[in-house]
Amino acid sequence: MKKQYDEVFKKQCVKLVIKEGRTISSIQREFDLGHGTLNAWIKNILRHF
Repeated sequence: MKKQYDEVFKKQCVKLVIKEGRTISSIQREFDLGHGTLNAWIKNILRHF
């Protein structure tokens, strides 16, 4: 079954990468995210700026 994540969680993960300088791979491991999941969230959020 596909996991569902709310917008707040997605934004928090993206913030860890963009503002706090964490690596994408470390966030993926910490929160058990799929390989391209966080990349897609980052692209989507940056598209709105």
